[in-house]
Amino acid sequence: MRDHHDPVDAIRRLAPMDRDRLAASWSDSDAKLALFQEITAMPIDAKAVTHPPAPARVPQRRRILALAAGIAVVAATLAVAPGLVFDKGSRAFAIRELPNGVLEVEMSSGMRDGHALAAELREYGVESDIELVAASPSMVGQVTVFNQTGGEYIPEGMTLPADGSDVWVMTIDPAVFRERLTIEIAVQPDQGQPYTMAAEVFTPGEVLGGLHCALGEPVRAADVASYVTELGLTPIWEVVSPTDDPSLTRHTQVEDVPEGEILSGYAVDTTTVRFNVRLDGVTLSEGWAPRLSDIPCTAEQAAAWD
Repeated sequence: MRDHHDPVDAIRRLAPMDRDRLAASWSDSDAKLALFQEITAMPIDAKAVTHPPAPARVPQRRRILALAAGIAVVAATLAVAPGLVFDKGSRAFAIRELPNGVLEVEMSSGMRDGHALAAELREYGVESDIELVAASPSMVGQVTVFNQTGGEYIPEGMTLPADGSDVWVMTIDPAVFRERLTIEIAVQPDQGQPYTMAAEVFTPGEVLGGLHCALGEPVRAADVASYVTELGLTPIWEVVSPTDDPSLTRHTQVEDVPEGEILSGYAVDTTTVRFNVRLDGVTLSEGWAPRLSDIPCTAEQAAAWD
């Protein structure tokens, strides 16, 4: 799995280089000398240095070192991978053409403009519609491909990102990839934006991930309510009741925590979770068996709530 916290290492993977030669080139460069002269010429606030004496200087020095490191990274990027720079704005993607003609597309959760990615892919001869959907935490980074009839599949000439990757890498071979498809990419929502897609809230990675493992099943609404309050979440309680038609159920939203078993829970947005609850003594059809998580419980999941 690629470590997105190390930009220099990411650059090395993208374009192998002579590390010693690059280091020597940077050490002897005019850019490094100019940077050093600029840093040493920076005015220092005497109050910041003397009140308090030692601690105040540490963050300032770290800031300067970070600045120097950042410029070195930019220099390395321009030297070994021209054009392959992540936009810190709404793009948050980069496309690189490999020697064999395959396109390597790197994306991050900060993507906000699917049209820009589609337009850039078009320049390489790939016609696709890119749709970005706001997703709950465990689903961010998932890429789904649909054909023109709405069927989900992975076409020939395309590979999708591996689950759990910090930076999502998708490859497309324009020589093989001939269809016009819809590529759906799950990204983090904007502040206050509701989720378009969400996993069960007890799924690892979600806000209540693994809580059902710690509480044991059946999971009581009252037991979950205390954790929801501690986390500052807003619950929506929906009581599920049978109707005269066994295939249909009635959902009634209630204000108070219901006395019953949680059948399912999904986050509505980053601060709100909707729960379906079967009241004690109520019988529902088999289709309403509890669905809390598709991931089997482990000791680690339960221990996270100790």
